[in-house]
Amino acid sequence: MFLFAGKPGSGYESLGTADRIQINDKFVSLEEIKPAVYARIDNLDPSLQDKLMVALKVDSKTKMGLLADVKKKLREANALRIMYIDANGSVLDN
Repeated sequence: MFLFAGKPGSGYESLGTADRIQINDKFVSLEEIKPAVYARIDNLDPSLQDKLMVALKVDSKTKMGLLADVKKKLREANALRIMYIDANGSVLDN
């Protein structure tokens, strides 16, 4: 599952300049994170459901409060495996 937090990129100017959350190809609110995680888990093979990993990419200019809120929602959904990705697409050590 891919989650991006940050300002919309070029081509998405109509969405404004405020930080947004995107899961896979859909913009979501904080309240939609848990249901999206649960839906993704439900679509997985039962043997893989406890192995869900979230690839989290956050724009360097994103407010830390938003990142903290996102991580809280992921914890509440028991999505505890998080892979952090930098702006170049490289996986960061956590």
